[in-house]
Amino acid sequence: QQQQQQQQQQHHQLFTAKKNDEESSSAEEDGSIVGASLLFAGTAIGAGMIALPVETIDAGFVPSIFGLLLCWAFTFVTSLVTLEASWMASSSEQNNKSEGGAGFLSISRMALGIPGEILTASLFWFLLTAIIVAYTAEGGQLISQFLKEVFHVDDVAPAIGSVVFATFFASLATY
Repeated sequence: QQQQQQQQQQHHQLFTAKKNDEESSSAEEDGSIVGASLLFAGTAIGAGMIALPVETIDAGFVPSIFGLLLCWAFTFVTSLVTLEASWMASSSEQNNKSEGGAGFLSISRMALGIPGEILTASLFWFLLTAIIVAYTAEGGQLISQFLKEVFHVDDVAPAIGSVVFATFFASLATY
């Protein structure tokens, strides 16, 4: 029974990662593995990933499955490499003293130095800007098409729809 209680405590500790007075004094932060996994999955599965089966179906079932499995294998291997790099960066003494975390910038600073960190930050900025532009442009198209089909308004340009889309989601993010 004592072993079962220990397993339950370990299970609770693994999935909640919260400090209790009875637990060891390790430097864990509030959060959970499940929450971090969901955050990672949510960023990995974007609109492009969902569109892959639709776009590859013209090649046929077997080539599509092969291509999707190849993409999955590449994503899986790179996620394991990223995980290992994150563990290495978070366990280094230099990182624990200064920031206490191991994000992509910390990993690139550890592996490539300050120029690598600046390059990584620039590439992330470019990637996130491209994603915002793509979502805003497509959202504008959808709003323009929606107004045309539902309200029979023919003179709404997609650029106006993009402004409405960006304004709506910016107000949600702000408030």
